[in-house]
Amino acid sequence: DYVMITWLNDPASQAAMLPAQLIMWCYLVIGMGTISLTSTFASQCLGRKKHTECSAYGWQVLYLSAGFAAVALALWPMVPRLIEWIGHEPAVRRQEWAYASIAVLTVAPTVAARGLDGFFTGIHRPWVATWSMIEANLVNVAVSWVLIFGKLGFEPMGIAGAAWGTMTAVCYRTLRLSLTMVTPAMSRQFNTRRTWRPSWRRMKDILRVGGPTGLQWLSDVTVWAVFITVLVGRLFGTDHQIATNNAWQYLKVSFMPT
Repeated sequence: DYVMITWLNDPASQAAMLPAQLIMWCYLVIGMGTISLTSTFASQCLGRKKHTECSAYGWQVLYLSAGFAAVALALWPMVPRLIEWIGHEPAVRRQEWAYASIAVLTVAPTVAARGLDGFFTGIHRPWVATWSMIEANLVNVAVSWVLIFGKLGFEPMGIAGAAWGTMTAVCYRTLRLSLTMVTPAMSRQFNTRRTWRPSWRRMKDILRVGGPTGLQWLSDVTVWAVFITVLVGRLFGTDHQIATNNAWQYLKVSFMPT
């Protein structure tokens, strides 16, 4: 998405994209870190040969992700004030809000996809998660290209098109993983078509064990968010923000293997 945004020759959009993403990630990682512990419960149940329990924990991520999304919507009125407080140039703030106002819709599918990813990893099916991610990235590129530049009869949407591309991709991945859970093979081994009901006990297990991980992820991302949005973006200005955003794309490569 960021590469395509650089092709727009719009400095405000280039400067706005990473700060808007980090604002979102400061909340998203709480849910993602918490839900990531689904892999632990799934793998432990697999080791005990309680296959039905594996899928029962897997399905709970959908309900928990809906809860995280509801909280995000409740907190959403604070985001414009936060963007205003950060104090980037007016043109940059407008683009930050254009992206963030759409990106809030990604909370539920992003958290759900992370949890379902953990389920498949926990039951020793990592390639299901891998292929779903590859496919989602291809969807993201295609949809973003169409919407950012206004292809196939669509009006050019700029940075908002990038947000919709991400939204489409994470929804695709969540749907893809959910449908894989109910295939005949999965149903025979893990009874996935019968374990979809909410379980407060299992949800509390995930929150109890995964909550500290979510808070730890939050502490990591918050440091980066303050550094990039406040120390760079507000104190040094738009040109320095764009340079930092460009460098960040290379930084991603350094931590992807971990």
